[in-house]
Amino acid sequence: MNDLQEAEPIGREDLTRHYGQNKDLRSLCLRDGKYASIQLAGARLDGMNLRRTVLQDANLNNSQLVDVVAVRAILTAAKLNNADLRNADLRDAQLLSADLTGADVRGASFTPETNLKGALVQGLKIDRRALRMLGDSHGGLTAADLAALDVHDDQVKLTTSFGGFWSLVHLIAVTVFLLPYLAFAVRRYVAAQIVPCEPPMCTTLRQAIWNYIVTGGQGTQTDWLALGIFSLLLLYSVFRVSLVYKSRSLSLAEAAVGLPRQFVLRGYWWVAYYGCQFLFLLNLFLVLIHAYHLLDTQVHK
Repeated sequence: MNDLQEAEPIGREDLTRHYGQNKDLRSLCLRDGKYASIQLAGARLDGMNLRRTVLQDANLNNSQLVDVVAVRAILTAAKLNNADLRNADLRDAQLLSADLTGADVRGASFTPETNLKGALVQGLKIDRRALRMLGDSHGGLTAADLAALDVHDDQVKLTTSFGGFWSLVHLIAVTVFLLPYLAFAVRRYVAAQIVPCEPPMCTTLRQAIWNYIVTGGQGTQTDWLALGIFSLLLLYSVFRVSLVYKSRSLSLAEAAVGLPRQFVLRGYWWVAYYGCQFLFLLNLFLVLIHAYHLLDTQVHK
């Protein structure tokens, strides 16, 4: 056990005093503490150990509770309006009649014993995984409560755009993008095997491919527009392949255990997903410009 786990929970008066001076409470020990009806609105509690902590009727509106361990915590009638509880461990937590309006519990861990009976959940952001973990009773939520939830599921969002049929479309598109460069490399390699080059007319295949890319296939001088377009399309392809792979791995993992995996579009995956949205629009714009110039070409009547 570390020092924080062994330490005694801070007293109620000391906690109130600390909160009045600094809303960042992450250096304190609150595990097993009793703080019913305490005022901690807007406090920083992310990553803290709140196991079995009593926060009944506490004011935690707009608080940061990301990654907290709140196993068996007592949050009955707690005010958690717009609180950020992403990835929180809420197994067996008591949230009876808590106000979770507009809160975010995506990625949180629950059990069928997590009690949400009577909780206000209008606009509560939640995902499929959390709902499944609550069991058939959904933690005591009624059908009306379930209808009031704001169900977010980044895995579904990802699979909708990069899974199933769309994975094949993306992989074909990436293949079509890479095909001219692969054909150029194979053609040059085969030609060199049939008719070996002699200095000073030789270059490496790597240099030949690079020259082909930076000159837009013209082989003369650098075409900055062509190089810029190639770079963007290459980035687009990397994003697409990685998202297809991620979507497939998440689907296989869910099929194996019968429960959606914990997945949130953030970090690289957020950049890749929304980067693809932007690059798709840019690619569409370039295609339309190309089509316009093609159709504007003078031809014989």
